[in-house]
Amino acid sequence: MAGDDNDVFASARRLVHAWVHSISKCDMLIKTMASRK
Repeated sequence: MAGDDNDVFASARRLVHAWVHSISKCDMLIKTMASRK
């Protein structure tokens, strides 16, 4: 059971990391587009 729990936590952590990464990428894109104006 503990292994399953670790698996769930690992996948959830991976999902959060991917989400944060995509959010920061979008933020950088918006900033570069805004600075070009």
